[in-house]
Amino acid sequence: MYEAVLKKFQTHPKLAELLKSTGAQDIVENAPGDYYWGCGQDGTGKNKLGRILARVRDDI
Repeated sequence: MYEAVLKKFQTHPKLAELLKSTGAQDIVENAPGDYYWGCGQDGTGKNKLGRILARVRDDI
C-alpha cells in the first residue's frame, strides 16, 4: 500500500503539495467503520492509511 500511495503523490504534484502543507501534523483516516485503515468509530483503529500518508509526506 505504501508504494501505491507514494506513486500517487509522485504522479500528482498538486496533491503532493497539499500533503506537504500538513507539516508535522498527525494524519488520521476518518473512517468510522474501518478499524484497520482508519480510526474506527471510537478512535481505537490502527489508522494504517494515516500512518502511510505521513510516511509518504516525509519521503517526498
